[in-house]
Amino acid sequence: MVSYVPYWCEENVLRFLAGGVADSGAGVLDTRALFILPKNRSVAVFSQRAGRAGDGLVIWDYHAVALVGAPAVGCHGASWLVFDYDSNLDFGIGAERWLEASFGPLGSFGSAGAAYAPLFRILDGPAYVERFFSDRSHMKATDGSWMEPPPPWPASEAAGVRPDERWTLAELRDVGKKTGGGTCDLVGLRRFLDQGAC
Repeated sequence: MVSYVPYWCEENVLRFLAGGVADSGAGVLDTRALFILPKNRSVAVFSQRAGRAGDGLVIWDYHAVALVGAPAVGCHGASWLVFDYDSNLDFGIGAERWLEASFGPLGSFGSAGAAYAPLFRILDGPAYVERFFSDRSHMKATDGSWMEPPPPWPASEAAGVRPDERWTLAELRDVGKKTGGGTCDLVGLRRFLDQGAC
């Protein structure tokens, strides 16, 4: 069964979270969908499989990964793992290592790096699985053709969720929306990873 399709990060994350993450024996795991959004028009992410040779740089319009952590009480940064299907790093890498490899090289851009800096939207995993809705229209060209081949599984319809309570991809990508608690910067994401609050 296909579980990963390139350029469909939000659906790859949805299937990963919906499939259930194994319990480590430490109790119920905390799962999150993490959207990486641009402050401006584009966000630079390094160590990506689709990236350029050497540093794996890709300029995305957005990206999504899964976060899996220890029980919410007493979470510490080292206990969070990032599952990034598009990264050339380990699948299930420590959050701090992933952040450093994915965004640390922004300093090499000099003052231009700020234009490509990320914002983050942290969404409760079970809520994302239940409420995410996509008609996949963002991947269709004006003539109706696919810009990238769609996944073989059905699009997420958020069945049983009222339309006004669904989380659409357009809404999740809009940094001005407060969906799921709004957005934070790298400092805020690190605070969440260390303390469980963004």
